[in-house]
Amino acid sequence: MRVSAILCLTISVACITGCQTIGDITNSGGHPDATATPAAAAIVAPVAAPPVANTNGSFVGMGTDKLRALWGDPVLTRKDIGVELWTYGGKNKCSVLVYFYPSADGALMAARAEAVPGGADEATVAACAKANDLPSLKPIS
Repeated sequence: MRVSAILCLTISVACITGCQTIGDITNSGGHPDATATPAAAAIVAPVAAPPVANTNGSFVGMGTDKLRALWGDPVLTRKDIGVELWTYGGKNKCSVLVYFYPSADGALMAARAEAVPGGADEATVAACAKANDLPSLKPIS
């Protein structure tokens, strides 16, 4: 009985000493031999606005106040480091997503928009907005 207790304790100690702590893994980026420090891991670089990847010129450069004045409050907002995502619609099987990034003066400006499902081309975004009873962003000429 005493031998089995000592053997069990020895095996337990061997298992525990061979394990890493969660802090060891997260501070080293998941690699046990990395030399990252907790202070270095906490530094977050600012996020720059991505290049405009669509032709949706009616959103590009629009501020949050202007879009809110035209379309009202979004049904959902998500804030991450350096970006804000606004979601409009959703009642007619599509949603318009508008991505805002800070400009040089810190004000949030729309960088792109897309319809989900659908895509980021201007006609698809406009069709989704219309399906959700949102007014056109382009002036009628």
